[in-house]
Amino acid sequence: MERFKTIRTAIKELSAHQILLKRQRKESYKGERVSGDWQWNREELRHLFQAYAILKGKERPEIKREHKYVSETKVQDLVNKYREVES
Repeated sequence: MERFKTIRTAIKELSAHQILLKRQRKESYKGERVSGDWQWNREELRHLFQAYAILKGKERPEIKREHKYVSETKVQDLVNKYREVES
């Protein structure tokens, strides 16, 4: 659907960047290193997936690790941001 295109695009871009950052953490990486905080990127993706599920009216993804959390205020901010884009 066209109305969810902006949030899906944001998720795709962050996912691609996360894959690149993950490869760079290996000692054997030979390419040019790109700056970026992979932990921040991972948390941002987690919140975007939660917001996307709310916007679609689907069940939210379950966080499997005990020490990982989702900030409900951040999720609500993202939901509000992408609802405004849809209007």
